[in-house]
Amino acid sequence: MNDRPDIGETGEVNLEVILSLKPQLVFAYTNRPDHTLEDKLEPAGIQVIRMNNYLPDQMDRETELLGKIFQKEDQEPDFYPGSMKLNNCSLTV
Repeated sequence: MNDRPDIGETGEVNLEVILSLKPQLVFAYTNRPDHTLEDKLEPAGIQVIRMNNYLPDQMDRETELLGKIFQKEDQEPDFYPGSMKLNNCSLTV
């Protein structure tokens, strides 16, 4: 991944690099303390999607959102509420 631009880290995002890449959307964690990403990127037409990606009670909603974003709503996810399938093994959470 050395050939990919460095956009920084959570607390020090390089907005100029992100803008130069002209993405359609940017994923960010919900725990970022401010709305700098939205303030700077959305006027440029770049949608900011905030997700947790680790809270079990939000996984269904976030998986559905990802399905819509990537136009895969008609495909069943690899995991279901309360359980995950990993390499043909089931893990109940």
